Amino acid sequence: MLECAGCRDRFHLRCLDTNLESKPELWDKWRCLECKQCEVCKKDGSKIRLAICEDCDEGYHIECLDPPLKSFPHRNFKCPKCVKCSSCGTRTAKAWRSDYTMCKPCGTLFRDRRFCAICLSVYKQHETDMVQCDKCRFWIHARCD
Repeated sequence: MLECAGCRDRFHLRCLDTNLESKPELWDKWRCLECKQCEVCKKDGSKIRLAICEDCDEGYHIECLDPPLKSFPHRNFKCPKCVKCSSCGTRTAKAWRSDYTMCKPCGTLFRDRRFCAICLSVYKQHETDMVQCDKCRFWIHARCD
């Protein structure tokens, strides 16, 4: 059973719509939806619902984020503390792919197939350590080959 740090109500992990079962480090400070607060403005989600981070389970009003989100994320939301571009490593991008795995610039390059087929990092036009496979036509970093 998981106990809410706010109201002390208890819940079966399997009854919650979260992936907390694999994250016991979050159990002590976990709050149910009724007790969750926006991490920015500290107001609850009773009037305006909260986007819940899939990694740390913290809540945010979408207008409290910087930049504010234009629409409510239905899944895969990552908060400013947890989001990180899987290609360039930035945490401070102003725009992200819809799955929050890459910043928008890297996501565009990835969509255009401008990434190393081995490490999956995008490459910039000025990179010179790239080699192209004659069969699949993908480019890879020489260090990855």
